[in-house]
Amino acid sequence: MSRPVSPSGQMAWLLAAVGVSAALGLFVARSMQLTWLAVLCKPVPVLVMALWVHRQRRALPHTARYGGWLRAGLVLGLLGDVLLEKPPDLFVFGLVAFLLGHICYVVGMWREDRAPKLARLAPILLFGAVMLMVLWPGLQALRIPVVIYTAVIVVMGWRAWARVVEGPSARPDAWAGALGATLFLFSDGMLAYNRFVEPLPMAGYMIILTYWAGQLGLARSVLLPLPREGAQYVVSKPDEPFLS
Repeated sequence: MSRPVSPSGQMAWLLAAVGVSAALGLFVARSMQLTWLAVLCKPVPVLVMALWVHRQRRALPHTARYGGWLRAGLVLGLLGDVLLEKPPDLFVFGLVAFLLGHICYVVGMWREDRAPKLARLAPILLFGAVMLMVLWPGLQALRIPVVIYTAVIVVMGWRAWARVVEGPSARPDAWAGALGATLFLFSDGMLAYNRFVEPLPMAGYMIILTYWAGQLGLARSVLLPLPREGAQYVVSKPDEPFLS
């Protein structure tokens, strides 16, 4: 006999169904060139992730502070989703929304684990430098904003990998966050290459799928293990308001 699904489990499945439906709706909207439907559907998967993180941080008080920063980053990401789906003249506004979202991720990760681990910065810094070198000729007036954005996402990727202190079985939250941040980096890299260098085949699908997977990994990182003696992360204090 199958075990009954708990109310929290039912809500998780409902949120997942809404997110997947919206993702499929976005692909349909783009294929039919229905801009209004694309703008409506695109932010929903990340909104679902933000709602899931909100529920987790309320159910698990020790994740409240870190989860609050993740939730804020996801909300800013869904705002960026809408702005980037609109005409190109809103690209800078979308860039700013994602920039602020990455800063939220960085703050949350830094407050949870402040160990420098500078060696882990090197490969991500190299990725950022190569990306800027490739993009530079086509950036023109956007060079300064893109340099700032690249610096912030490099720091975000570094702090995500700095949280990895044990194997995947011991700290799946840290590994999920690190892999999510890496996918986010690749998604941003593809988006920038597609916009400023030359179109990539299947760019719309590759960019959005790696982006959603990246955000999902970051959202999954809210499931911190229970505090234990000698833990390297800061125990959060619970707070209830959604926008706290």
